[in-house]
Amino acid sequence: MSPWRGRCRVFARQPRLVEPDLALVHGLLLIARVRPRPRVLLMLAVVLAPTATATAGAAESERSTFEERPTALYLQLGLGTPTGTVGVEAERMISPFSAVTAGAGIGATGAQGAAMVRLLGGDLRSKVVLGAGVSGGHYSWFRICMDTANTCPKKEGNVVWANFEVGGAYRSRAGFALRYFVGYGRIVAGKYECVGDTRDYCLAHYRDDGRNLLYLGVALGYAF
Repeated sequence: MSPWRGRCRVFARQPRLVEPDLALVHGLLLIARVRPRPRVLLMLAVVLAPTATATAGAAESERSTFEERPTALYLQLGLGTPTGTVGVEAERMISPFSAVTAGAGIGATGAQGAAMVRLLGGDLRSKVVLGAGVSGGHYSWFRICMDTANTCPKKEGNVVWANFEVGGAYRSRAGFALRYFVGYGRIVAGKYECVGDTRDYCLAHYRDDGRNLLYLGVALGYAF
C-alpha cells in the first residue's frame, strides 16, 4: 500500500476540516502532474473544496444590507426638511459607502423638491450618514412680534437651498429601512424679498433675515 493512499484515507475520515494539510496538497499536485489518475484528481478536489466553500461564505457574509438591497423608497416626515413637512424620497446606493437621492413633498408654503449625495460609514446594517444637496420651492418667513400681525416684517419667494445634514440609517435583511437626521439649509438663489405693508421697515432692518434654517426629520421605508 502506498503512503499517499494511507494519508488520503485519514483525511477522508475528517470531512469537516476547513484548512487542508499543505504537504498533502503539494503531494497530490505532484502526483497529478506525473500520473494524472482519476482517483488522485478526485482526492485533490475533496481537499480543496472545503476551503473554497468557506472563503465564498465569508465573502458573502461581509456584504452589508445596503449592498444587498441598494434601492430604498421612503416616506419622510419632519420640520423644515428639504422635502417639506411630508414627502417621499428614493435613495440608490452607487457604491458600498455612497448614495444619491431625489425626493419631493409639501411644506408649509407649497411644493418642494430635493436632491442629495450621501456618504455612509458603519457596520453591516447601521450607518452614520453625511449628506449635501440642494432643494427648491416656495418659502415664506415672518418675524413674530408683539404687535398686530400686519405690522410684522414678512419675506417670501421661490428659492433654492443648499443643504447639509448628519444622521443615521438602518436597513434590515427583510427590507425595512429607517433614516433619522438633522440638517442646516441656506438660501443660495431665487427671488426672496420683503413683502406687504411693512416692506420698507423689513428692508431697513431685516434684509438678510430668514436665509438660514435648521431642520430635522425621520423617514420610514422599504429597501430592495
